[in-house]
Amino acid sequence: AEGAIVLLDQPSRLVRAAQRGAPDGVSIFGVRELASPGLPSHVFASEAHFRSVRVHRALATLLAREAIDRIEFPDYDGLGFVTLKAARLGVGPALPRIDVRLHGTLERIARGDRRELLSLADKQRAAMERYGLRHAAVIIAPSQDVLDEYRCQYALGGEAVIDPPLVSRPAVRPMPPAGSGPLRLGFLGKIQPIKGPELLVRAAVALLEAAQAPILEIDLVGSDAPGRFEASHRREIERLIPKRHSDRFHFHGPLPRHEAHRRMAGCHAVVLPSRSETFGLAARELASIGMPLALSDVAAFRSGFDEARGPIERFAVDDADALGAILARWVDSLA
Repeated sequence: AEGAIVLLDQPSRLVRAAQRGAPDGVSIFGVRELASPGLPSHVFASEAHFRSVRVHRALATLLAREAIDRIEFPDYDGLGFVTLKAARLGVGPALPRIDVRLHGTLERIARGDRRELLSLADKQRAAMERYGLRHAAVIIAPSQDVLDEYRCQYALGGEAVIDPPLVSRPAVRPMPPAGSGPLRLGFLGKIQPIKGPELLVRAAVALLEAAQAPILEIDLVGSDAPGRFEASHRREIERLIPKRHSDRFHFHGPLPRHEAHRRMAGCHAVVLPSRSETFGLAARELASIGMPLALSDVAAFRSGFDEARGPIERFAVDDADALGAILARWVDSLA
């Protein structure tokens, strides 16, 4: 927005790149350039606490230079923890209103990844995120369904507004394979348990086993992430695929945005079986160009698709049988 000031806690080279590409009227500053030298990170119990202190010091420098009437923090990493604490205690410079925008907290990601927070650093980070949510002046949510989910999980009251992010339509159009060949499916997102790619693989393998024919082909686009039991969720998924079907699954890794959209547009349909989402940008971008979608029934996918140009199928979270039934119908429609 015109007059906005963006504070980035990123290496200087990334800050400079963002400054070069900033829209007119938007100022971008780097935390590391503004924050005064202080205690080294190793004296803090977590990197998140250290970053929150550094962000607060950078804000104090910025407030001395600029007229700022509102501060907005994301909910993740507890970045606003120290600033909110200072505001509540009346410590340091006078602070304007502090809001928190919902993106996805560590606790929600861990729950979607089906893992516990065991380390002291993770527990502190989660506590800092909870503090930010409970003491923000206003919670900014992408949808009412997601806000309701947060209110239930974190026992949140107080003021909130619904402000969905803008969705830019990808510069591609659906161009599925011609003919009655195998059903080509896409998956776009991190190869991470919270995104549910293994659910798609389980449903697809079951269908391939039942048909005893190469009726499916799957393109998975996204960077690998830690799994439930080892450092690579992709390796965990690959173990689910019998060798005789391995040529049906293509892991492309992370791709540039346009290339990722082009790859998805070359499929008959895209499956997004997430266990949790806060907005679901990929689903909305693909819906805007008319891609047929199969979406899990998470809060973020329940509204905001009124202008979708293609059909949308829905299935219960973690229900591989229900997803398999959708895939079977799609296979039959190509016959």
